[in-house]
Amino acid sequence: MLDHDDVLHPSALFETMKVICDKGADFIYTDEATFESPELHKIIHTNFKPDFAPDYFHGCNYICHFTSFKRTLLESSGGAFNSECDGSQDYDLFLRLTEHAQKICHIAKCLYFWRSSSSSVAEGTGAKPYTMKAGKHALENHFKRCGQEAEIDFAKVNNTYRVKYKIKEKPLVSIIIPSYDHWKTLKRCIDSIETLSTYKNYEIIIIENNSKLKKIFDYYKSLESDEKEKVVTWPGRFNYAAINNFGFTYARGGIILLNNDTQVITPGWIEEMLMFAQRKDVGAVGAMLYFPSGKIQHAGVI
Repeated sequence: MLDHDDVLHPSALFETMKVICDKGADFIYTDEATFESPELHKIIHTNFKPDFAPDYFHGCNYICHFTSFKRTLLESSGGAFNSECDGSQDYDLFLRLTEHAQKICHIAKCLYFWRSSSSSVAEGTGAKPYTMKAGKHALENHFKRCGQEAEIDFAKVNNTYRVKYKIKEKPLVSIIIPSYDHWKTLKRCIDSIETLSTYKNYEIIIIENNSKLKKIFDYYKSLESDEKEKVVTWPGRFNYAAINNFGFTYARGGIILLNNDTQVITPGWIEEMLMFAQRKDVGAVGAMLYFPSGKIQHAGVI
């Protein structure tokens, strides 16, 4: 799949054929760059992509160019373009192909050069706003085919989407918080959980570890009347893994691990994590963490 005015790297076909021969790939994509027409050397944007990342792909069509796929894969995925998704027809096609592909390979080399012009999507996805509606429709069809109940919203950036999976049940969530002396910090954390969380089926397990201040034990005592909260004591020396493993033994539900210096700022934080954790293909879920200044502290491990 090529656009009529773009440029392939001289080794693009060789590299593609290599992963077909070496790995048996049936769906292949490469990294790409956008250049300022007509000067090929004037690169204005590069797209260095990850290996196949379904959740990222559900947020935007990061695959784009240069993409190759097996003819039999195309035939088994419903054929070529769907006119219902004109504007994001390649997104719809790639969603269908990756549903059936046996071996998806990403070539981490920039092998495709996308010519930028005022009317091209390469110039900016806002140039063709109708593509967003088409992409949303493609995603809705994808989740229906996969038997997943999900609501698709437009995200803040053009041609990106936010997927909200339906939470099937209301399981108990166990929130585990190690604690040492800092009672004000712990209180702020727990108060934020209690006052902001819209998901109510949770328990909080506080793991006390060698605190010395009377105020922290006074605070523990004030929590005794709440059935949702429990304090357990780890008497050994500080060992973060051992302390949390000890706390896990008291958990009755699915587990969320928090530091005592964490403060909830999003009311639906449990639901946001739970909707991913309930999926069979997901083993762990992380949330975005911010510094008090608003800068991102942690956005996952890539």
